[in-house]
Amino acid sequence: MGQEKVSRRKFFDSFRNKQKFPPGTGTGYEEFFQEDPLFQKYSRKKPGRRNGGTEMVSYESSRLTDDSLRIGNVTSGLSPYTGAWTEWEVLHLLRRAGFGVRKNYVDTLLAMTPDAAIDYVMNIDTNPPAPPVNWYENIVADQDGVPYGDDVSNSFFATNAAGQDTNVQRNQGMRRWLFGLMLNSDHSYPGKNDLVLVSFHSR
Repeated sequence: MGQEKVSRRKFFDSFRNKQKFPPGTGTGYEEFFQEDPLFQKYSRKKPGRRNGGTEMVSYESSRLTDDSLRIGNVTSGLSPYTGAWTEWEVLHLLRRAGFGVRKNYVDTLLAMTPDAAIDYVMNIDTNPPAPPVNWYENIVADQDGVPYGDDVSNSFFATNAAGQDTNVQRNQGMRRWLFGLMLNSDHSYPGKNDLVLVSFHSR
C-alpha cells in the first residue's frame, strides 16, 4: 500500500482549517471548510491580499466590513488614562516598557497614580553607562594598542583599513555590552527602546 501524496500547501493547510483522521483509517486528509469559531472570534481582522498590477488595488470587502467579530479594539484615544490602577495594569506597563517585572517595581508603581507611574517609567537616567572595553586582549591583541579592560568606544578602524581582526572582536564586545545593558536595565524603558527600528535602511 502506498502512502497518499499531499501537496505542500495542502499539508500545511491541514493544520489550519482541515482535519486529519487518525492513522489506520485509510481516510487521509479530508477537507472541512467550516471556520473555527474561536479563531474567528479572537482574531484581528486585516485586509486581505492585495491584487497587484496596473489596475486599481482592491481588498476582500468581507474582511474590511465584518467588524462584528473583532474584539479588543483601541477606543480610548490619546486622552489620559482614568481607568483602574491595579497590579494587572502595572504589570502590563512594565512588560511593555521593559523586559520584565520585579516585585519592588510593582510595589513602587502601585503606590502611584497612573500618570505618576508613567512619568516614573519615562524618567531616564541621563548618566552614561560604563563603555564597552577591550575584553579580547588575551585572545587577539588589539591592533590599536588599547590595553585590556580599557574603553574602546573612541578607537576604531575604517572598514577598508587595517585592524579588521580587532573590529570583529569589538563588534562582538559591543553586542555583549548592549545585551548586558538590556538585561540589567531598571524600571525605565531605554533598554527596550534600543530595539526600536529607527531606519528602514538598517539591516
